[in-house]
Amino acid sequence: MLRKIYFFIIVYVFSMNAYSNDNDVLMRMYERLEMIRLQMQELTEDNQQLNNKIINLQGQQDRLYQDLLNKIKVLEDNIEKNKTPEIKSIIPNVTSVETAPDNSALKNKIVSDNTENIAKKEDNK
Repeated sequence: MLRKIYFFIIVYVFSMNAYSNDNDVLMRMYERLEMIRLQMQELTEDNQQLNNKIINLQGQQDRLYQDLLNKIKVLEDNIEKNKTPEIKSIIPNVTSVETAPDNSALKNKIVSDNTENIAKKEDNK
């Protein structure tokens, strides 16, 4: 009878150890699962914050582009308003360039006079 009791105690202790090991494994797996869940929650929050920042930056960029377009339009309008005939008269016409006197004969005479003077100086040496 004592043997049977010892046998049952041994079987019970082994079964408790086996149950304890399984229980520890399950607890560790649950803890890991909780850690992963918390990390996922943090990553989701970070992702949402980054998405909000991107949306804000896109809105700011759109406003800046619109402001730039408005400034360019104002500048173009001012340029169109400030154009006067006086500015146009500064630019020479093609016809006025064609009617200008030809000074090439005068230039040729000056060049030939200079070459003669240089030749005379060399002969005197």
